[in-house]
Amino acid sequence: LGFNVPTDVQAAALPLILQREDVLIASQTGSGKTLAYLLPIVQSMRNEEAELAKLTPEQVVERSGKNKGLFVGCRVRRPRALVIAPTRELAEQIYSVAKELGHHARFRSTLIVGGASLKVQRTVLARAPVDLVVATPKRLSDLHAEESLFFGDVKTVVLDEADTLVSAGFNEVQTLLERMRHPDRKSILVSATVTPAVQKLLAKNFPQAKRAATKSLHRVPKNAKHTFLRVPGDQDKLQVLADTIRASHAKGNRVLVFCNTVQSCRAASHRLNEEGMNVVCHHGEVPKSERARAVEAFARDGSEHEGPPAMVCTDLAARGLDFGADVDHVVMFDFPLNTVEYLHRTGRTARAGKPGLVTGLVTKRDQILAFRIEQAIQSGKPLDALSGAHDPGAMARKRLEKKTASKKGQRGAARVASNRGVQVKKIADIARAGGRGGRGGRGGRG
Repeated sequence: LGFNVPTDVQAAALPLILQREDVLIASQTGSGKTLAYLLPIVQSMRNEEAELAKLTPEQVVERSGKNKGLFVGCRVRRPRALVIAPTRELAEQIYSVAKELGHHARFRSTLIVGGASLKVQRTVLARAPVDLVVATPKRLSDLHAEESLFFGDVKTVVLDEADTLVSAGFNEVQTLLERMRHPDRKSILVSATVTPAVQKLLAKNFPQAKRAATKSLHRVPKNAKHTFLRVPGDQDKLQVLADTIRASHAKGNRVLVFCNTVQSCRAASHRLNEEGMNVVCHHGEVPKSERARAVEAFARDGSEHEGPPAMVCTDLAARGLDFGADVDHVVMFDFPLNTVEYLHRTGRTARAGKPGLVTGLVTKRDQILAFRIEQAIQSGKPLDALSGAHDPGAMARKRLEKKTASKKGQRGAARVASNRGVQVKKIADIARAGGRGGRGGRGGRG
């Protein structure tokens, strides 16, 4: 697989999973969490098969009866492990890693996601035994409800990007877990942030779970340079964006531009195209096939005369998705609504010890959260305790602007401060001024 030394989170998680514990794997994006659970799951399968090989047929039947079906070989429609992911893109990425592992370790995996043929998925499950199923929640639930897939042999269930899964629908995840409940079944929760919703899920279902967390949890990548650009209300924010990424784009760097709404994505990509930059889009209203082509184009090195396109995206591209190439510069055209989103966005760059740039465009409405984040970064503190919710009108403004976001243009304001970004003193002055502007609406996840 091209590596010999485990990452910190892999070293922490592997022994716990092999010991058959419920485990929370918590580490920043890009730290190797997928292999941290896939490797020990596959090893456990191999260990079980080796043990089965030593038994007589009568002993296998006896052992299976005592364990209510959990000590058995691989059977059709009955996987031995499940990985549940919140999006098709992430599920496809996990499946590609599992498939590659299967070439080395001789185990079968399959992908069960929405948007693909249900008939084909039924056929695959019924045709031959499958060790591992990677799935999105809704399609997994549908196949189980119609009895095309059974949970009786599942020994390990993984909730990847658990923070996203529970934020998208706690009850749906809870229902699936209850259907798979068994005293010998173990669960693995994987997340780049441990949010209150994740803590609630742990307390309700896995109170004894062991933690495999790294020191980098809730901290920004240490090799990322962060700049906070003040955007006053009397200038064009879209022009600030173009000016901010022009140099990076011209050098052939991979630039990822985050927006909070689909409308904002469209406005940003239109302006960058007008400025002569090559741009692709990645958000929930872009068809799946087009999103795949966008990721492929973004990951390529470009041609002799033109580098890879800049990618303008919502937070759909912030979590879990592996571009297969280094992201050099993350630009937040719309400042995130909370620290969780800031961490996920910044986690797209400065991976595996490589350098990266992060630039946040800070308008009046963003100033309090931006100031707190900048202070935490400069003092080396984690970001999980920060929140913009201390502003008493924040939630009301979010609801109001979410309703009106589609009616508003992306005219905004921007005067680029110096290339070095806004000094702490300037941001502090803004925070003390106590601006009351509202936030833009949150973009769809696809």
